[in-house]
Amino acid sequence: MDITLLPCFLGDTDRRLRRMAPPLAAVASTLWLVGHPDLRRMPRIQSVVNAIAGYVSDHRDVLEAPHDEPG
Repeated sequence: MDITLLPCFLGDTDRRLRRMAPPLAAVASTLWLVGHPDLRRMPRIQSVVNAIAGYVSDHRDVLEAPHDEPG
């Protein structure tokens, strides 16, 4: 058996994996989307940013939620 840390949104979606402990607040992080100021107003860059923001918003429950306890 191998053990590693994975973000919940990766580990919780794979039925072959199971949690060994609850999520660790110490390894939580903030998601940032950054870009060069000269490029951020370009339509194709805005399209990508909007697509990523939409995906994150639509999947917020999976990306943020600790889900159920190990067991």
